[in-house]
Amino acid sequence: MSSASSSETSIELVRCYCTVPAALQTSWTSQNPGRRFFTCKFYNPEMQFRGCNFFKWKVINFLVMEKMSLKQEISEIKIKCDENRRRREIIGKRRWKQRRQWRMSSERRQWRMSSVTVERKFEER
Repeated sequence: MSSASSSETSIELVRCYCTVPAALQTSWTSQNPGRRFFTCKFYNPEMQFRGCNFFKWKVINFLVMEKMSLKQEISEIKIKCDENRRRREIIGKRRWKQRRQWRMSSERRQWRMSSVTVERKFEER
């Protein structure tokens, strides 16, 4: 197995036990989301065939891992912000409806009271 990595941008040449270049895959499990690993090029998950069963985590710089972690946190915060924005909009619409109903009911009361006073004045004459 040989590796040519002086920086994160260089291409690593990792060979599996079949002596062919290993395939670079991405893990999407809950324990290792987004973590990259090398596996046999002949790995086929549908056929349950793993080739030569070669597996090796890709070694990445600590800062790159930290960056990935921060990106994940940012996306989670954005999701929460969107949810809160939607909730505020719903609450705002409810409050607007309540205020409108209150205004309408208070206007009706005022109208009733004004019509009652007009009737009383008319009766007094």
